[in-house]
Amino acid sequence: DAENAIVHMGGQWLGGRQIRTNWATRKPPAPKNTQDASPKQLRYEDVVNQSSPQNCTVYCGGIQLGLS
Repeated sequence: DAENAIVHMGGQWLGGRQIRTNWATRKPPAPKNTQDASPKQLRYEDVVNQSSPQNCTVYCGGIQLGLS
């Protein structure tokens, strides 16, 4: 369900702004050199294996006051 929502909700419009969807992950440590600076795309299995089965975090940023 989550993977389907990420794929199909990404780019949709809400309140005049495009929705950006992705897996929630911990912030990686700072790269030791510039070659490590480019982030890699995470696979669904990698994210699931890093998180608790009870994890259901949703972040909604940039929402205007009064939006319902």
